[in-house]
This record gives sequence, C-alpha cells and structure tokens, in this order.
Amino acid sequence: MKKMIILALLVSTTMISCAQETACNRTVYLKSFEQQLPKEICLPDGYMVREILSDTVDVSGDGRVDFVAKLQKINAEDGDTTLVVLYAQQENGTYKEWATFNNLFPIYLKDYDFDYENEMARKDTSFFMQLRQRYEYPELSDVYFEQNTIIVKFNTGGGGGILLHFTFDKEINSWKLTKQVDWFGTWGRIESTPDYGTFIPKNQYDIREFNMLDYLH
Repeated sequence: MKKMIILALLVSTTMISCAQETACNRTVYLKSFEQQLPKEICLPDGYMVREILSDTVDVSGDGRVDFVAKLQKINAEDGDTTLVVLYAQQENGTYKEWATFNNLFPIYLKDYDFDYENEMARKDTSFFMQLRQRYEYPELSDVYFEQNTIIVKFNTGGGGGILLHFTFDKEINSWKLTKQVDWFGTWGRIESTPDYGTFIPKNQYDIREFNMLDYLH
C-alpha cells in the first residue's frame, strides 16, 4: 500500500513538473530566434517573437547589455497591438522583463491598403478604416536602440517621416523625448536627415505617452 502511495506521489509530482515546463511560451517566428532567445525568458500567452530588435546594446543605462524583442499575437487579428518588451540583464547574467510598450508600432491590421478611388471606402467611418487613411506605410515603421536610447521611426508621407529619440532618465526611471529628426528616403530607407529638420522638442514627454497618430494627418 505504501509503495502504491509513493508511486502515485511520484507520478503526480512528475505531471506537475511537466506542466510547469510546458507552460513556458517560447514561440518564435523564425527558428533562428530560438538560439538567440535567452533560456529563462517566457513570453506572454498567445504571443510569439516576431523580431529580435536588440541584443547588443545597454538600453537601460546600467552598464549591462539588454535584450529587446518585438512580440506579435500568434493569430493576430485587426486591432491587436504589437509589443516591444525590454528584458534587462541582471548581475548574474540572466534576463528579466523590465519594460513593455504597446504603443511603438502601428496597430495591427491584416490589410493596411486604402482605396481612395472607392467611394464606399471614403464614406466608411469605422475605426479601422480611419487608421488605413491616416497611416503612411505603417509596415515600414521600426524601433532602433542605442546606448540609453530608444528611437521610434515611422513614415509621415511617401518620401520620409520622423525619428523620435527617447533617452533614459534615471529620475523618472523611463525614457523621455529628447530629439526629433525629420528623415527623407524611399520605401522606408533613410537616405538623409538634414540639420534643419532636427530639433529638441519643448514637450519632452515619457515614451509611454507616445501616440503615432498625433504626428499623422
């Protein structure tokens, strides 16, 4: 009888252990991401690593290289948000989630195209249709990382857009807007950033307050 009880406990413990191991979501868009994704990182349920944005830069200003990933819903639907998750490297070399942003990339739509020749489309005032009208090549938006700095890139027209530089501020323990740069180019490729289009904004707001639509027509 004791052997049966012990055996049952062992089986139960094994099942719990297996359940805990399988509970860690490490879904990736490309198989090559599996080796780059630190082993201790578990993703939010329903999300996958769509892109690794940085794994060579100290974004948080503590002297250690951080890991940043772009996460997208596995079965993304219109209206879903794309996450940018910053995992700060700890003193022991492991990574821990530190900051999550849901406002740095455009809202997900399966189709961003808007037919300006279609009268019905022009009269459609739904939220998603309004996004299609306001976004400018949203699929070319991006986020870059430099020492202590997050740079949000997006298009405001067919020939260019804006780079917003957010620099880490220890007093607020976050990144605040410190520079705005106009860029020009084609198909999302930055070809020039003239001096006359670079300035320090008066409103140096927290990156969590960023809304791309505030900059679009």
